[in-house]
Amino acid sequence: MRRFLALAAALAASLLLLGGCSGSITGYVGREANVGRVHYQINERGKSAFAEVYAWDLDPAHHSVEIADTVESARVQQLGGYTGTGVPAPFRIEPEQGAEFVVSGDPSLESHDVPVTWQDLEFTVYLGKEMRKIANVAEAPYYGVKNQSGGIDFYRPVCRFVCDEGNETFYSRDGVLYNRSDDTPVEYLSKLQEGRPSGSAGPGDG
Repeated sequence: MRRFLALAAALAASLLLLGGCSGSITGYVGREANVGRVHYQINERGKSAFAEVYAWDLDPAHHSVEIADTVESARVQQLGGYTGTGVPAPFRIEPEQGAEFVVSGDPSLESHDVPVTWQDLEFTVYLGKEMRKIANVAEAPYYGVKNQSGGIDFYRPVCRFVCDEGNETFYSRDGVLYNRSDDTPVEYLSKLQEGRPSGSAGPGDG
């Protein structure tokens, strides 16, 4: 009897672990896919997915992020998430692979060898009707791009949101995403929307 109870307990623990791995937070252990410039993690068991990365080509004119409703028949229901047993995989905007750039936490506080400018660059993130959860997001640093004069222009991605009117969980107004349940702004997105002053500095300043 004790052996039977031990086996039952072990089986229950295994089922709980599998349940956690196939839920909305963990368990995106299936496959990955790219649609346009957006990278997705797909949960094969739950037929759901989350948007993880927008691969920016560093062109300031390109700042529109389209989040798909479905990826390979999986519904895109989260912005950011966790993989495997809980490894953070936040939604973020970062340069595409192979791009040449420098990173700065705050150019206004640093000394530079060349003239630099810094400014926020607003990205519009379009969310579809299937989006159900803002699970995990990451604030972007400044990405620096060399200009034709030999200086560096730093851009810090900030986001405004436009939500499909058919979405039952969220709605957007003036670039801000709100919960339909209580008409409050989605708390975790504030780090992606807070602006900073623009500026410039010459060599040796900082």
